[in-house]
Amino acid sequence: MKNSTGTKLHNLRIAKREWFGFIPVNSEGKRDEIQIIAYGGTHHVDIDPAHLFYEILRVRPQGIYLIHNHPSDDVRPSLSDRILTSRSEALTREFNIKFHGHYIVGPTKIIVFRNAFEEVLGDW
Repeated sequence: MKNSTGTKLHNLRIAKREWFGFIPVNSEGKRDEIQIIAYGGTHHVDIDPAHLFYEILRVRPQGIYLIHNHPSDDVRPSLSDRILTSRSEALTREFNIKFHGHYIVGPTKIIVFRNAFEEVLGDW
């Protein structure tokens, strides 16, 4: 993979511990480079919503996707994934930023979801 986003996505897929970040979406609707803001353990990464939104607001995107990995390849969102997604979606509305969804990346699978909605994007 030649570009930075492709490299970061590949690294998320093969990482042995969880990473968390966001993908800014610019005014033309194009995704910019993945911004990794936290690293965790093998099954969890602690995210401070205040820090997350500090980093998002520094970039000033028109929209965002959240993104993190599950090294176990079980890409089903956990309860904490769903809570953070719901809170983030509410905060983006307050800041007039479009919330596009939350990617969970595994070594062989990927999904994107918003609250109760999940879409399996498939195998790599």
